[in-house]
Amino acid sequence: DELIDVTISEGIKIIEPAAFAYCKKLENIKLPKSLEEVYQGAFSGTGYYNNMYNWENGGLYLDHVLLTVDPECSGEFTVREGTTLLANGAFVDCQITRVNLPHGLKKLSDCSFNCCRRLKEIRFNDDIEELGCVWTSDSDYMTTFEIPASVKKLDTRSLGFSKFSEIKLNENLKEIGKEAFVRCYNLKEIT
Repeated sequence: DELIDVTISEGIKIIEPAAFAYCKKLENIKLPKSLEEVYQGAFSGTGYYNNMYNWENGGLYLDHVLLTVDPECSGEFTVREGTTLLANGAFVDCQITRVNLPHGLKKLSDCSFNCCRRLKEIRFNDDIEELGCVWTSDSDYMTTFEIPASVKKLDTRSLGFSKFSEIKLNENLKEIGKEAFVRCYNLKEIT
C-alpha cells in the first residue's frame, strides 16, 4: 500500500490480474515494450488510475498500453496512435458503437469487447495478426464479421459466444484455435 513508483523490467511478458490493484499511492509506473498481456484490473484503484489527468478521451493509457475505457463512453472511440497493446477487457461494458484501432496494434486481447452490446463496427488496421477471445459476450448489432486480411491466427474461443450469423475468413489465416466458434447459435455461414 506504500508503493509509489514501479518500473517493470524489460523481458516481462505478463502482468497478472490485480497485480498492483489498490496501491493507492502508486502513481509512477513504467512498462516494458516486451509486454504481451496485461490482465484486467492490474492497476485498478492505484493513484495512477484515480488521477483524472491520466485519462484521455475516456481511455486510461499507460505508456503503449490501453488499460481500460470508461464504461460511460459512447459513440465512436479512437484508440490513440502508439498503442500496441490492449489490456484484457479494455472495453468491458462500454456503450461505444464504433472503435478505431491504431497502426502497430497486432493483437486484440481476450475479452476486449466483453459486454459491449451497442458495438456496431470495429475499424481494424493493417497490422492486426491475432484475435484473442474477444467476444466472450457479444454485440446486439454486429451480425456479420469479416476477419481482416492481416489476421493469421484466431485464438481459442476467439469469436465464441457471438451473435454473428455470418463469419468471413481470409486467405492469410493460418491457425484457428479450439472452440473458435463455440456457442455461436446464430451462425449460419462461414465463408
